[in-house]
Amino acid sequence: MIKLAVIGYPISHSLSPVIHGAVMEHLNMQYAYETEEIKEEELEEYIAKVKKENIAGFNITMPHKQNIIKFLDSVDEEALLCGSVNTVKNEFGRLCGYSTDGDRIYDVSKE
Repeated sequence: MIKLAVIGYPISHSLSPVIHGAVMEHLNMQYAYETEEIKEEELEEYIAKVKKENIAGFNITMPHKQNIIKFLDSVDEEALLCGSVNTVKNEFGRLCGYSTDGDRIYDVSKE
């Protein structure tokens, strides 16, 4: 079973479990997608949990998109350009940060 999550504070407004859940169900994937309300001072502890429990990855919403970077092992170029991360992938205990916000920012600037 693939373990996934979305983190933020507050988090109850997030539609990520519904959106990602629908995609994974459509693909017949076995998964657990949890909503985790994490305060800023709990980020480091959550990172340890991700590694310990082998959580495959997680999405990040406000206010942690910038704060999470210092806890990651690597951050891709696009996320560095955006100055924020909204997706983290656990690659055998190495946490790698990505941003899927950049393309949308670029698209909006063209409008």
